Amino acid sequence: MQRGQRTRSNASGVPVRRACSGQLHTLLEGMPSYRLAARDIAGFRVALCDVEASLGFSDTVVYELGVLGTVIRHSSILGCWLLGVPTFSRTLPVQRLVSELGMPYVISEEFAALYRYRLYLDGRSPKPDDTMDPNAWLLRARTVVDAVEHIYDRPT
Repeated sequence: MQRGQRTRSNASGVPVRRACSGQLHTLLEGMPSYRLAARDIAGFRVALCDVEASLGFSDTVVYELGVLGTVIRHSSILGCWLLGVPTFSRTLPVQRLVSELGMPYVISEEFAALYRYRLYLDGRSPKPDDTMDPNAWLLRARTVVDAVEHIYDRPT
């Protein structure tokens, strides 16, 4: 199978629809195969480059942390899908991907605090009191995106 023609199966070849049950199973059963993973991964990389270029401006740190939270969450959702364990909640996709791939646990342990920046920017949460290190989170986001790309690129 060529890159970009991945079907809905995990690394063991088990179809995604078998990885869940109930209403989610019913919804996923009727969906066509997802074919835009390469485009999504490229978009995540562009967002990370934009964040890196903007970090020199101190007045954008809150915004950049919100963007990093979004990239990590969406990359994790895609990674879980590619692994055959669809997960769509706010923080569980990050926890699951970190656990499945043995990535540094600090990513999942501190992700909820990072995602508060996204919620703040959306007007769904007060401004976080603490200031997180955007450079550390940029490196963590790259780790997540690299891992998802590795899942996507491996032979099925």
